[in-house]
Amino acid sequence: MISIKLIDIHKCFFDSISKIIYKIMKNRTLCFWLYPILIYLVLSCSEKQSNNLSPLLVSENIDEQLKLVDFLSSIQHVELETNQNSFLTYIVDVKLENEHLYITDFSKNLLIFDLNGRFIKKISGLGDGPGQYEFFPSLVFDNTRRKIYIGSGYKILVFSSNHNYIYEIKFPFFINKLFLLDGNLCVISQQQAVKENTGFRYSTNLFKLDSEFNLIDTLEFRNVIMNSSNFSDYLHKDYISNFGDRTFIYTPIFGNELVLRDTLYEIIGDRFIPNSILGFKSYQEIIKGQKKIEIYNIINSKSYIIGEFDLGSNRIMYFFDKKNSIGYSLKKGFIDPERDTVFLRPLNLENNLFYYVKLNKLNVKGMEELNPIISLVELK
Repeated sequence: MISIKLIDIHKCFFDSISKIIYKIMKNRTLCFWLYPILIYLVLSCSEKQSNNLSPLLVSENIDEQLKLVDFLSSIQHVELETNQNSFLTYIVDVKLENEHLYITDFSKNLLIFDLNGRFIKKISGLGDGPGQYEFFPSLVFDNTRRKIYIGSGYKILVFSSNHNYIYEIKFPFFINKLFLLDGNLCVISQQQAVKENTGFRYSTNLFKLDSEFNLIDTLEFRNVIMNSSNFSDYLHKDYISNFGDRTFIYTPIFGNELVLRDTLYEIIGDRFIPNSILGFKSYQEIIKGQKKIEIYNIINSKSYIIGEFDLGSNRIMYFFDKKNSIGYSLKKGFIDPERDTVFLRPLNLENNLFYYVKLNKLNVKGMEELNPIISLVELK
């Protein structure tokens, strides 16, 4: 059975307001009289009101840079082996499973290294044939069934736990992200700027699959109509956070809308419940075709919440310490022990485990171009 479940009243309200604004913009007279009123409604009743949650106050003044060492429990530097089979371009995603790092790079390669940095193998390859993929892969480990799933484009590739290809399944929807929820494989599928009579549709759906990859449920997370087809994308899609038996979701919208998508949701049953809100003091603006505030990711670990966003021309890592109930707006991230600025990305949120990537300094000083160094960081 396929069911469509709307999230909650405030989301429906804002999506409706977006549609109304689009219609008003097409009528100059109405636009003159009513547009300011609707903008006031958007700004005074934003997602910050959802479920009466107290927002996490985000300072728009950049805080003094924090030293990573002040939050560290442990750190491990992994210098990745470089050879003709293991060369990496810009690292897009890292997964840690069974003492191995699974790394996706900008060239869409998926390579495996051990925690000593030794290259193990490359999984699959690019193409449209069996066992191959064409889009950035999303990786999930199903330890119950001893399988590895790779979602890419319109198909899921199934591998054994020792990386042997078994088979693939094709789907009628695009796969942006795979994850497990209550033992079921789930897909996040996004559509961007789909032309319709009333404008351009931006939608995000969650599809639940059973053990035979049959579709058992469809949950609508977001469905917005905008008047513009202009949108961008972002490589780091940290849409899902897990710790304990709790799962959280955040997905951005990159079209030029005035609603500030500032809320992290918890998936409970077939509902998306607001959990945390980034509380910006100022409102959203479109300046020369660019949003003043562009949120990319909001992730939730056992002890911390991390938000990633652009504020004007600055890339900010918002770091909220749950234990001490204090947040910091850090330009490009923490200061690491070598006094470089580093941005933390999730690995194992139950254990407050993150990673960051740095160029191997021999890339600059030496003649040979080497793979980067990945640092595994456990926070207190």
